[in-house]
Amino acid sequence: MKRFWLRAITVVLAVAAFAQDQPTTAPAQANPKPGAKYVMQYSKEAKEIWDKFVPKSGQAQTVQGELLRAVEKLRGEATRNANQNWDQGFEIFVRYLEDKLTDSKVFSAAKIADTKIILARLKREDEPYVDNDFYDFLSDRVVEYFKFYGSRPHPHNPQLHR
Repeated sequence: MKRFWLRAITVVLAVAAFAQDQPTTAPAQANPKPGAKYVMQYSKEAKEIWDKFVPKSGQAQTVQGELLRAVEKLRGEATRNANQNWDQGFEIFVRYLEDKLTDSKVFSAAKIADTKIILARLKREDEPYVDNDFYDFLSDRVVEYFKFYGSRPHPHNPQLHR
């Protein structure tokens, strides 16, 4: 019981400390209006990718499915668990997202810069990011990646167990 309360207090203190340093907006290119949160543009398309390409469990067989699965795994770990279960699997997700969502054939330099800033922020495991804007921004990039390349096979990563 003491461990539960210690963990709860730690999470509350981490969230409070994080709130003091937290940016009020997503990166500049993602938020054209000062003080505005990023609003997802492709929620319908992202849901279609989720429904068609993300399995109930395990890795997706397509790049677009695995990218969206990675975004949602990161969102879920931060919002439900305060990154308490952060391990190498989440690092793999971040690297995979960075590898695919910084493709200069698909994205402008500004979107690539925003993506890198967001991913750097999300991998601060001791400060979980619990707002939806960064995850929604990344989900929109997944849809744009899919629109550019279409469906591509995702090779199974034997090191990933999430």
